[in-house]
Amino acid sequence: MSVVTGVMLIVMFGEDYPLQPIQDWLADHCDGAQLVDVADLAGGSKHPQFRAMAAGINHFANVNEFAAFVMSRDWSQPENVILVLQPEEGTTDVYRPAGFNL
Repeated sequence: MSVVTGVMLIVMFGEDYPLQPIQDWLADHCDGAQLVDVADLAGGSKHPQFRAMAAGINHFANVNEFAAFVMSRDWSQPENVILVLQPEEGTTDVYRPAGFNL
């Protein structure tokens, strides 16, 4: 049976450096999964000034380790970082870097 966790990572437009280690982590721990930038799919007359990276990951067993890894990156604008992990069953979790609570 498939159990999918939806992943959404929102970062400031141009925040590229920390993303590659996150992609590498996912590739190593989640059967090659990768986040895809879906900001181009947003409605409106302008492009959003953020990157919205998303993936659906099957049997994502180590979500807490992933969230800690993402939050520990050296973000240039940590106040603009939001990670959402929405399991198929259970509660949605939202993460922000230390000092930038919801």
